[in-house]
Amino acid sequence: MARLRIGSRGSQLALWQAHHISDLLRAQGHTVELEIIKTTGDKITDVALAKVGTKGMFTKEIEEALLENRVDLAVHSLKDLPTELAADFEIAAITTVKIRATFSAPSTFPASKPCRSARTSAPAACAAKPS
Repeated sequence: MARLRIGSRGSQLALWQAHHISDLLRAQGHTVELEIIKTTGDKITDVALAKVGTKGMFTKEIEEALLENRVDLAVHSLKDLPTELAADFEIAAITTVKIRATFSAPSTFPASKPCRSARTSAPAACAAKPS
């Protein structure tokens, strides 16, 4: 089968997602390599990201790697993707996830049932150039 190069951010969550996708692809017989790409959002450490307001802060450099054929696909959290993708890209897959979320509310919040607390895990999306 084909050798696939996955582009991913280097954050703990991004790496977990990229390794998860790598494992799924290897189970299908693919050879997989992971390329960690530092994005604008990763490089900004001295100011709140909300103040920067740059569109595609966590995807631009990975998209460039796709366009330059340095990687074959990218693994992202859906939260990092823009609501509309550029014409050069498509969402090729979205993984399933068991949602385990933490919810808290002020004591004055009227709740009919007690809230559960657990860790949360985010889904991963693979954006790739259409063939």
